[in-house]
Amino acid sequence: MHNLSTIIKRLEAVVSRLEDLSVFDGPILPSTLTDSNPEAIQAFDDFIDSSVKQYLLLSNRLGGLVAVQAAEVFKGFQEQRKFLCITTQAAKPDPATLETLLGPTKDAIIAVTDIQKKNRFDGMYVHLTAVADGIRMLAWVNIHSRPFVYVEESLGSAQFFGNKILKNQKEK
Repeated sequence: MHNLSTIIKRLEAVVSRLEDLSVFDGPILPSTLTDSNPEAIQAFDDFIDSSVKQYLLLSNRLGGLVAVQAAEVFKGFQEQRKFLCITTQAAKPDPATLETLLGPTKDAIIAVTDIQKKNRFDGMYVHLTAVADGIRMLAWVNIHSRPFVYVEESLGSAQFFGNKILKNQKEK
């Protein structure tokens, strides 16, 4: 599960950078942005371009429900990126606006978990469960105190099922 450990470390670094941005409650003035893609967004892009796209590619090779679920995961990361770009350039929105902005990411999370829930007897159920547990970490933006703990817990659960997959594959 070496790749999952690497992904977790990279994602924790991205979350840490984004948390640094969230400490600032006021609007971010253009002069505080180094370019159109702040460092945290660039780190998120790097994570998507490497780890998430590799996951999507490998999932597409497996096909079936794994590929369908992976497409929803990719969509979730794309939607979260859009949200993060907005948050680096604006003041904290009111709760109704925040709910609207987070809607597409929430929809992707629900789609990923629905695929897992509706296919309990599929041969790839453990794979679907690992992904469904991991995707919940995208909700970290709604956690006000120590969101990195929420991310670690979500990814820890995913890693549990990932290790189960590796164990099952060793026996084959």
